[in-house]
Order: sequence, then structure tokens, then C-alpha cells
Amino acid sequence: MDENTDLEKSSEEYHLGCSFIALGEYKVALKYFRNALKIRGEAWPDINRNMAWCYYRIAEYEGYQDHYEKAYDLFEKAENYYIEAQLGFGDLEERAQKPELKSKIRQRIDDCEERRSGLAALREFLKRREKFQQRRANTSKSSPENASSEKASPDDDEEDDDYYANHVDEV
Repeated sequence: MDENTDLEKSSEEYHLGCSFIALGEYKVALKYFRNALKIRGEAWPDINRNMAWCYYRIAEYEGYQDHYEKAYDLFEKAENYYIEAQLGFGDLEERAQKPELKSKIRQRIDDCEERRSGLAALREFLKRREKFQQRRANTSKSSPENASSEKASPDDDEEDDDYYANHVDEV
């Protein structure tokens, strides 16, 4: 297989996985995400984020934690990349003479900003999910002094499901 075919196939597997998340078929989604990772490699933050979500929803917390950490680290690296790209494009924009070139460069700068914004939203989601996990762990302990004033509830799951569904394919 050539590189373009691999990219197309991994993208297809990724989007099928996203479709199965939307249907609540987390184990099936995991199968497609694993296939995409085999084709494209581990350094794909969106897949790791989605796999973390699937593992969480099927109560396999070790897989959740592993992919959560990978996704978080990869999102940090991606954000740094976009910051550097924005700065580089900004320098090019200042030196560009032709208006059409300036316009194309401005488009790239705006694209980097949009992607950084999406990464920030996804990182916020991952932080929310981690806080939720901590609240859930605290409420499951029997000792009253360990109980959190912020109790985890089924509404928290539903709220995060809604949030996730709106951000699953943003980046």
C-alpha cells in the first residue's frame, strides 16, 4: 500500500469508529480505532482520545487511563506545533509582497488558530473527564470524610456524553 492509500484507509477506519461512538457501540468503535492506529501509528491524538472515551464507557479504566494520557500528551505537542506554525506564517505574511500570497498565508494563520481552539476545547474535555473520574472514585468510598461535596451522578455522564458528541470530530 502506498502512503495515500494508508492515509485514506486509516481515515476511513477512524470515521467508522466515530460513527459507532455516536451509536453507543463502544466495543465496535474500539475495533475500528485499533485498525486505524495499526495503519497510521500511535501519534494520532484524536484516536487516543476516542479510545479513552470508549474504554471509559465500557468500564475498562486501565485502557481509559492509558489512552487518556497519550491523547493529552499528543494534544500538548500538537498545540505547540500550531503555535510555532502560526509564528512562522506571521513572519511570512509580513514579508509577502503580493496580496494573493498574503491572503493565502492569512488563511493558514487562521486555520492554525482554529485548530488551537479545537485542541483547547478537547483538552478541557479531558480535564473535565478526569475530575469526573475523581468525583466518582470519591463517592464510591464508604468513609464520609472522603465523600466529595460534588457528587458524581448519572446526569454527569449524560452531560459529558452530550459534550463529547459535539466535540468528537473537531480536530
